[in-house]
Parts: sequence; structure tokens; C-alpha cells
Amino acid sequence: GKRRLVGTINVRQTSATEAELGMFSVDPDVQGGGVGGRLLEAAELLACEQFGVQRLLMNVLSVRSDLLAWYSRKGYEATGITEAFPMHLTDKIGTPKQALEFSQISKTMRSLQ
Repeated sequence: GKRRLVGTINVRQTSATEAELGMFSVDPDVQGGGVGGRLLEAAELLACEQFGVQRLLMNVLSVRSDLLAWYSRKGYEATGITEAFPMHLTDKIGTPKQALEFSQISKTMRSLQ
């Protein structure tokens, strides 16, 4: 059968102990089917095994309470750090209909040893 891209995630090591997950997206047609969970688990495993990090960080739009709840069920917690939405990019991505900010979340990984 024909194969198609159904999700993306980026893993970027930011220090000896931390990595940032970003550009996490799952095709709406397959959301709710476990693709996102498997993609997140694979990214976490890669960050731990490849980079040896103990902590993962991610920024999520604070208005997406559904996503924040999903990440919470996956072991992520709010750090209390927020970041303004990049309004200088609105000519490329469109103007938000409401004020937006990112909430940073993190997960401390157990040792794989």
C-alpha cells in the first residue's frame, strides 16, 4: 500500500542533561489512534539513549488545555515558565484570533541503566 507521513517530532539536545521536543504534529485524520503516543515515546527514548539527557522540555500553546492534559498523562509537568507568541512571524503564519503564549512543560526521565 501507499505510505504517507502521519506525524512529526523534533528532538534537539540543548545541554548535557536536557533536550527540547518540538514541531510535534499528528495528522488530524489519525489522531486518537495512538500515533502521537508512539511518536512521543520514540522521541523520549532517542533523547535518553542517543543524547543521555535526563530532562525533556517542550513549549505548548497555553490555550490548548486538551494538549496540556494529554502531556500531563504522559508524565509532563508545567515549569511555570511562559514565552510570548512570536508575533513577528504573523506575516508567515497568520495573525492569532486571541492573545497567545507558550507554556513550558518538562519531564524528568528515569535512568535506563
